[in-house]
Amino acid sequence: LEVPSMRALVLSSGAPQVLMGAADTHAADARVFFTCLSVVMLGEGPEMFRAAAELNSVQTMVRVASATAESRDDVIIVLSLLNSWAKASSRLAGQIATHGTALCITLARHYEDDVSMTMALLQFLTTIAEQSEAGGPVALLSGGALSFCQRVVEQHVHCVAREGKADDGAPATWRGAVLQMLQMLRSIVFSDASAAETFAEEDGGSILAMIDAVYRELNVQGKQYFDRETVELAGSIAEKAAESDPDGSVRQAYEAMAKWGTAMPGEEAPDAGAAAALAGAGAEGGP
Repeated sequence: LEVPSMRALVLSSGAPQVLMGAADTHAADARVFFTCLSVVMLGEGPEMFRAAAELNSVQTMVRVASATAESRDDVIIVLSLLNSWAKASSRLAGQIATHGTALCITLARHYEDDVSMTMALLQFLTTIAEQSEAGGPVALLSGGALSFCQRVVEQHVHCVAREGKADDGAPATWRGAVLQMLQMLRSIVFSDASAAETFAEEDGGSILAMIDAVYRELNVQGKQYFDRETVELAGSIAEKAAESDPDGSVRQAYEAMAKWGTAMPGEEAPDAGAAAALAGAGAEGGP
């Protein structure tokens, strides 16, 4: 596969089916399974995607990742491969949306205090959200993605409460996770009208309200706590979803966010007390 002149011959000779079959047969042996995957990654293309679809390889990889959840490296390998497949193969995207969402929600609970893994999960879920024709947004909304999003915001608030300073490294990293989460939510609510309606019906407004509260309480010396991209993303999500929720929590969040540009909070640095109050409010309002 690494020799260009041999690649086409190898892929057309049945190697993808052999590799996928071996991975499925040896799924209980992590060493053999991940050795197979390392070769699969070298041969990505139509032949490999076809073999994966025929042999239900997505379900196998999800099963293995769930079983080896303790191993960050193994989980990252599976997420990376599924992420690549979802982008490249419409045939596999639907399977990945359904089974990948369930995997991420399971892993999110396992790694809920781990911001780097949370970022990896959110990046993968964003890829799923972008596969609208394969049912990605529907799979996310029905699979518990909004509950995951609420925990991401709550974790960020708790992190700031522990640190007591909004510009420390850990809170800033969680702030990046909030941005990644918003990119995923934007892909969902802008996919079609029904997705925006479901977002509102599933209490998406509570997530936006928490972000609004963070913005108003955790500012830094008069500057916007979230950067411009985060602010614009949150505002666009609220505006779009509010069209489907004229009298509900999304509309209220949108009206609050509409004042962000004109009604900046005070110039006092954030403190642990304000963050703790927000954390308590988030926990009470959680799913």
